[in-house]
Amino acid sequence: MLQQRVTVAQLGVLAVILSLIMWWPLHKAEWGLIDDHEIMMMIGQPEHLAWHGIPEALSKTELAPEATLPRFRPTYYFARTLEAVVWGKDASKWYSFRIAIAVFFSVALAAVLVRISPTRFAAVALLLMLGGAYWADIFARAGPAETYAVLGFACALLAMRRLMPGDGQELRISLGRACVLAFGLGCMIGSKENFAIFALFPLWLMIQRRIHVTFWAKIILTLPVIFTIWIVGITVSRLSVNMADVYMRSMTLSDRAGISIGFFSLPVVWLWGATLLSVACLLPGGKEHDLAQEERRQVKQVLLLNLIFFGLFFSQYIFYAGEWPAKAPGRYLFPGILLAQIAIFWLYAVLRPIEKKLVTVKWGKIPAWLCVITFFACFLVAPKPKVPVVANLKSSLKTVSTTNRFAQQFSRLANYLQQNPDSALIISSYSVSDYEPIHALLQFVRSKGLANPVALRLVGYASHEFPASSLKNQLATKLEAIMLHGEKSFGFTDLGSVDMHDCFSVGLHGQDDKQCREGVEL
Repeated sequence: MLQQRVTVAQLGVLAVILSLIMWWPLHKAEWGLIDDHEIMMMIGQPEHLAWHGIPEALSKTELAPEATLPRFRPTYYFARTLEAVVWGKDASKWYSFRIAIAVFFSVALAAVLVRISPTRFAAVALLLMLGGAYWADIFARAGPAETYAVLGFACALLAMRRLMPGDGQELRISLGRACVLAFGLGCMIGSKENFAIFALFPLWLMIQRRIHVTFWAKIILTLPVIFTIWIVGITVSRLSVNMADVYMRSMTLSDRAGISIGFFSLPVVWLWGATLLSVACLLPGGKEHDLAQEERRQVKQVLLLNLIFFGLFFSQYIFYAGEWPAKAPGRYLFPGILLAQIAIFWLYAVLRPIEKKLVTVKWGKIPAWLCVITFFACFLVAPKPKVPVVANLKSSLKTVSTTNRFAQQFSRLANYLQQNPDSALIISSYSVSDYEPIHALLQFVRSKGLANPVALRLVGYASHEFPASSLKNQLATKLEAIMLHGEKSFGFTDLGSVDMHDCFSVGLHGQDDKQCREGVEL
């Protein structure tokens, strides 16, 4: 049954249905406290960012020439400012756009999978790939840069689809296809630094001879390469200042080389390696089986593709300092896990039709079975594997619930402060991890045009409780300074100067201050 053929249209419809099942509830989502405050900060008090305000908005990000943050994501911030202009503060439009990206990506992936294997195996693979629980960390939020990277990845897939096995037409990169590919790579590379490695692909296209690339297509394909050189140059110059990434992890070659050893302790790596080795053992000699020359060529090509994607898998492990994939946030699993699944599925699709010719080989059926095992092992790299599709639907519903709850609580807070312009907002923090929520809440307050004093109160923790050189110590020290002295640059008032009774209190990771007239817990 699984070997019955499916069409692009059939798999495309399945892709749309799966996407809408998982993500459609998000059109009812509101703003959330974490990450979304950056959108509020960018727009300010108006409902929309003005077109002429784009340069000023970008000047306050890591794109500013004087910025020192060791990262550089021009596409991410430029796309975000465009959304701020078009969608403004309408959260439903932001989430609807992400639903549209999810659907577009799903259809693009379906088109590629049916090209690789026009059987119902492609439908099963599509279901599992789209259903991975890590997608929720990309689509079920308004903020992640990976959303734009997924859009670019989908464009790149569609641009390269005709270069995959199919109807035997001429392999050719035209001007139009080059433009789509360049746009896709620009979205990917400009949204996340670890996508810079994909700039090697247009370079390869321009020097290889099997695929015909027109003159103007080559001109267009140089653009993402130049774009990448610019991004990498700025990022490296910033990293060279203190040799640490944005998470304060060492970036020295010796430290990252030491981390690489842990890569080979991952079970999925051993499985994938065993799969590739078993396939490689089938190729030499040719005495035990009767593979046609074209079949041997396809196996070699897909084996090489797997080796390349295996290298990309390894690069993600090094980029995230050994915390990838098991200890990394879900959004960081893209594109490493997806690329691994595509490569393994492609290898299985090539081996499956020639399985009867391999029956005389002792280990002839082992490679195909290893492909299946490795494909499913990719779902086990996360700390808590979840049910495909169902987990994403639950995440969407949870986002709707939590954001609507925050919207209701913030509306109550804003109404109180608006009616009592002299009353202070007291933020009670019970954890050092509140550092971002504290600043986020202030941004939401100011974006509403509320000028009330905002003060911070730390409950149950202090900087001396954490190791002196740790990130938690640094964050707690900054929060203590805000509590005692305020912070004019962000708009905080010192706690000692506000009336602890004429106030509205917000409790983060704990109760609100009961001395105040009103309060909520977030």
